[in-house]
Amino acid sequence: MYASLRTVLGLGLGLAVGSSAVLAENINIDFGDLAPPSAAYGAAAGQPGTWNAISAFAGSGPHALADVSGNPITATLSWS
Repeated sequence: MYASLRTVLGLGLGLAVGSSAVLAENINIDFGDLAPPSAAYGAAAGQPGTWNAISAFAGSGPHALADVSGNPITATLSWS
């Protein structure tokens, strides 16, 4: 029997620019094979917005990502 596991992550990815400024992207990632939650769902991070759905069958990537506003970001997700 296959059990579906939905793991949700609200991530703030930081990129240091210079010595004093820090920029961050807020992203939501849904790992699993079910449909991602609605944008109204903020999960444990309390961060509603667009969800990046990553299926276990999609391969190791790289997978393009979008921020919580739905805008594409330069970060990608991959694993080995």
